[in-house]
Parts: sequence; C-alpha cells; structure tokens
Amino acid sequence: MKKALLLQLSLALVLLSSCAKNIHVNYQSDSANTGKVVLKPAEPTNRTYVTFNDSLLVNKKYVKSVTIHNVPSGEHHVHYTSNNYAYKEKIDGKMTVNVDNNRVITKLIEVPPYSAGYWIGLLISLPILVFVL
Repeated sequence: MKKALLLQLSLALVLLSSCAKNIHVNYQSDSANTGKVVLKPAEPTNRTYVTFNDSLLVNKKYVKSVTIHNVPSGEHHVHYTSNNYAYKEKIDGKMTVNVDNNRVITKLIEVPPYSAGYWIGLLISLPILVFVL
C-alpha cells in the first residue's frame, strides 16, 4: 500500500512539475503602432526571468516561449535569464530588438547542455526509484 501511494505521489510530482508554458504578456495597454516580440528557447527553461527595458515581465516561471504583445515601435532591450543547476552554465541572453509597427520579431535563446552533475544525480536516483517500486 505504501509503495503504491509513493508511486502515485512521484508520478503526480513529475506530471505537475513538467508543464512548461507559452507565456503571453502585454508590455503596455495601448495597442496602436505596436508590434510583438517572441522569445523562444531551444528547449523549455525553468526558473526563467525576462526583463524588457528593465521591467520584469516573467518571474521564475517554467517557460516554453514568451510572447510580449503591444510593444511600441523602436529599439528595446531584452534580458532572458535562467539559473538552473542542471545546465553547465547559466542562460544569460541580452539582446536589443528593433520593433516595427504590426511586425513580429522572433528571437531564439540558446540553452546550454546539461551538466555532469545533473546526469550523475539522475543515474543515482533512477535505481532508488526502481528499488522503491
């Protein structure tokens, strides 16, 4: 009975924690003379922060993509960061985007490979899960 409950809790945790989202935010309420910026990481990133012209738009989310609506025409500064222990290095993408009226600007975010510590931890935890089940 305890093993079945532990299995159910483990599965629920995995399912609930692996839901990356396509996040949509409005930079401003006025939609006249605006465009859209889409930030797309190579793979979903967790503990993600996005600032746009030094305004925090995304705060510690698990992200599949970020779409920023109602961005006024002109030059804007974007900072996409994710500090996840699983990666070899921190994701720290700083860029400048030039937005035109009614245009969509898409920027790809590079994601580093997983660290050796991540793989070792995974290899250690899998036999423990198999033994418990």
